[in-house]
Amino acid sequence: MDHGGVPENATHVFTRDNKVTFSARERGYYDALSYFHDLYQEGLIDKEVFTISEEQYAARGAAGDVIGLMANYSGTDSSVDNGSVGHDRYRPLPVLKGPDGTQMINLNNVSKSGGFVITKSCKKPEVLVRWYDYVNSSLEQAMVWGRGEEGVRWEILNENGKEIPKFLTLTDEVLQSSGGYKTAPEYRKAVSFGGMTPSLWRREYDEALQFDDKTPKPNWKRESVIEQVQYGVIDLPRGMATQENEERRTILIADIDNYLKKFIADSVINGIDEEKWEVHLKTLESLKVDEYTALCQEYVDEYAKR
Repeated sequence: MDHGGVPENATHVFTRDNKVTFSARERGYYDALSYFHDLYQEGLIDKEVFTISEEQYAARGAAGDVIGLMANYSGTDSSVDNGSVGHDRYRPLPVLKGPDGTQMINLNNVSKSGGFVITKSCKKPEVLVRWYDYVNSSLEQAMVWGRGEEGVRWEILNENGKEIPKFLTLTDEVLQSSGGYKTAPEYRKAVSFGGMTPSLWRREYDEALQFDDKTPKPNWKRESVIEQVQYGVIDLPRGMATQENEERRTILIADIDNYLKKFIADSVINGIDEEKWEVHLKTLESLKVDEYTALCQEYVDEYAKR
């Protein structure tokens, strides 16, 4: 829910300028629910949106049903097909503006990142750290571990002594000759860590990135990321909190999350008004949202000192 200047996510908070805000208490949240209810009534949101399974959704697309909006950048990344041909049959939706002109989007909806964690079960953490350093010791290693062997999906150019990453288009012919894969994601997951990789995709790589002449022009995904990232906010910084903080937040978010799922569904289907909103705010108080938000802020403050 990125409408009315209030993003929503699994943590139900967003962080801007190191200040944590609980989304479901903001007035923009009310505005978003009201807006989505209008869409629902007009038939612009599937009547089964809160009950349909992923398998049923995919089956509808495979059957050729027209679906107007999907949570992805390209129809080629989804089983859903609207019957059109070509890379631009789907285009990213621009970041919506709230009633006051505010635009905001979760950064995790724009870009993804991998991670690296060493658990207490690791007998030789120093060896694992050396391996991690090796994986990210060069652009070549990062590409190998994250995207497979050179010459299929990528290559490295040398311009004025500087290494430049270049992405190569995975055509059907290339996929077939590289192992008989059907899609680019299938290939990447088979030959590398894929999207959740410990290899770092550094900002300087992205700024210098080039594409081959087979890449669709314009590159809608890349253009939309550049356009959207300026409006991005995070939920919470990626990292580890204290054990006490983490455990308490986990306990609190369980009831909060369960309640909000039901509240959102009811509001979109049956509507929202001032009386319901007041009851909602009191319910959040009873669910100890103040304590939960304070714990999130405690973590952000501690993280900022690192």
